[in-house]
Amino acid sequence: MAKSKNSGLSLKDQLLSAGLTDTKKAKAAERALKQQKQKQRRGDTNEIDELRAQTEAARVAKAEEDLARNQALIEAQRAREITAQINQMIKDAALKATGEIKYQFVHGTIKAIYVDQESWNHLAGGRLAIVQAEDESYKVLPTKVAQKIAERGDVFVFIAEKTVQSVDEDDPYAAYAIPDDLMW
Repeated sequence: MAKSKNSGLSLKDQLLSAGLTDTKKAKAAERALKQQKQKQRRGDTNEIDELRAQTEAARVAKAEEDLARNQALIEAQRAREITAQINQMIKDAALKATGEIKYQFVHGTIKAIYVDQESWNHLAGGRLAIVQAEDESYKVLPTKVAQKIAERGDVFVFIAEKTVQSVDEDDPYAAYAIPDDLMW
């Protein structure tokens, strides 16, 4: 290895020869260092202790801020993962829902999708469910998948309730059954 021509000089001399500082700044830094050493010898370390306490407090505050920011990033990442999982489940399990029969349900207001007779019967019986997809459209899914989606996130899921019809003894129409597919 070749030896540098400035290797024998002090750091101050090397900085001065390189033009990175001037003599005034070097003397001021030297003076400040001497004053600090004198205060330490005399026991006047209050300023130094205060400075250390301030830097420690700043370090702790920055660590807490970084921890909070990291936690927020982790929560945002988890929310994106759940949304992606829900979208994938909808995409994989969605049934082809096309037909001429209108099935109405409530999501804020009355909404409707058109399905075939078999799908309509399954929707009315609670064996199929309606889920709002990412693109604000409604998809028909099996009820089990829709329930899993509802557990995972905040997604609109409509499952028709299975109603148990109680027969009143005094009902004059008790002998006449109402068909399940009766549409109003």
